[in-house]
Amino acid sequence: MARVNLEGFHYAQISIIAICRFAEPIALVSVLPYLYFMIQSFLPEGTDEAEVSKYAGWVATSFSASQILTGIVWGRISDVIGRKPVMFLGMVGTLITSLLFGFSTSLTQALITRALAGLLNGNVSVVRTLLAENAPKKEHQALAFSVMPLMFQFGSVIGPILGGFLANPSKTMPNTWFGSSEFFKKYPWALPNIFVAFLMLFSIIILLLFLDETHVHLKDRPDPFREFGRRISRTFLCSNHIFEELEERTESLLEEAIDEFEEEEEHRNESSPLLFPTPARRFSSRSLRRISSAGSRFSDEIYFPIETNRSHVHVAGRSSVPWNEVFNIQVCHQLISYMILCFDTMGFDFLIPLLLSQAQSTNIIHHFPFSRGGLGMDASTVGKYLSASGLAGMAIMALAFPTLDAVIGSYRLYVLSLWFLPIAYVAPPFLLYLNLDQISNWLLSIAVMLILFSKVTFSTLAFPENMLLLNRASTLPEFLGTINGVAQVCASISRALVPVLSGSISAYGQKHSLAGLPWYMLTIVSLVGSFQTVFLSDPD
Repeated sequence: MARVNLEGFHYAQISIIAICRFAEPIALVSVLPYLYFMIQSFLPEGTDEAEVSKYAGWVATSFSASQILTGIVWGRISDVIGRKPVMFLGMVGTLITSLLFGFSTSLTQALITRALAGLLNGNVSVVRTLLAENAPKKEHQALAFSVMPLMFQFGSVIGPILGGFLANPSKTMPNTWFGSSEFFKKYPWALPNIFVAFLMLFSIIILLLFLDETHVHLKDRPDPFREFGRRISRTFLCSNHIFEELEERTESLLEEAIDEFEEEEEHRNESSPLLFPTPARRFSSRSLRRISSAGSRFSDEIYFPIETNRSHVHVAGRSSVPWNEVFNIQVCHQLISYMILCFDTMGFDFLIPLLLSQAQSTNIIHHFPFSRGGLGMDASTVGKYLSASGLAGMAIMALAFPTLDAVIGSYRLYVLSLWFLPIAYVAPPFLLYLNLDQISNWLLSIAVMLILFSKVTFSTLAFPENMLLLNRASTLPEFLGTINGVAQVCASISRALVPVLSGSISAYGQKHSLAGLPWYMLTIVSLVGSFQTVFLSDPD
């Protein structure tokens, strides 16, 4: 078994990023178990199920469609003002829009609030950039980039349970105060979103106090919230003698670095022309790297107010942007691959709750290719299935991914995952051909879980590998925020198209007894992504 060298790995900061990130997937996924029923409650009684699916697709689409407009913008802003401020703004936006969505009483309000949620949050690209900048060593990247899918899988566990159990409490828990409260009878979808808002508030506090800025030109600026967080850490987490030892060590390194700088300055004054650029910026970054390395077992980065040449502090430190270098051919191919991967995985995530929750059809004989309806499960049962698959994804990400990446390699593992995913997409409609009246519940559960586990396994392996390959394909790390912003836009385009296309095709298929039609479409798209891997190159 390959052993990964984790010396110098930024455990503390990667953990803080994970904590800051965990609430957002919960906010995103928690709506899935009750979205169909929420939209149904907004429509007139007796509305056809196909229409409900269509409108649910509109609401889901509004989030991703609005991200198309701002994904690149937030990425570019993070290259200008830093990663931390943009992430803070996105989290505040998620908190506010989650509450607004929960208190929606009409389809229009639900559409607008989900659109606002997408407009105000560009944190996917920011988190990708933060992870890349916290894991510059190649051997650390697989573990660092596993944070995003791990947190998404965590959200996939907690979110559906949260949404399925807390939504419409008058039905899910009628004997409790929440179930009998007139307030929650008037706003039946508010409770899970209130809970999400508290989780977001906790994440925001952690971000302000403990997350370090990683932008190459902005990480040295004063941050009063972070300084207060360091005081909290020193007070509650570490003993005084550790910090005394660290202070002595860093003072020694500072003195050594200053002596070295003075020698360079003296040499420059004697032998260099007057217009030769100052080495102050080189000194600052190099000294800070050495000091940070010395104290890495205590903290990811120690803040020292060393002055830098602020005239160099602007995006990428260039007067013009070499876009042909930023978006080289491999970056473009990775973005296309990511776009296709997002399309088919989001398609599955949108269609599977519909398949599980739509009522069983009794007026048609199911034989290939004809089928109609769904499996007739309630929101709570759907939530349990989705949570179980999320739990499996967490286990795969935490226990299997780093080892598989080290043994198989990022490129090969990514390609293998994309070739196995179509199997998970073609299988679900065949559940409708089972005789649901005669088959036992545990056999049906096994069939559903096998499908969910196969999808979550290969998508869980594919997403972090794509992030790794995309960041390794970039030759200009100062533009990572922009590249990851474009990646988020690509994902948003896919995720905006999926609910509309899937919802419309699903409605058409239900009307014409072709319930498997959207699944077969999804399989074809996934196969396109599998064949597209021939254009990707192995960076190793």
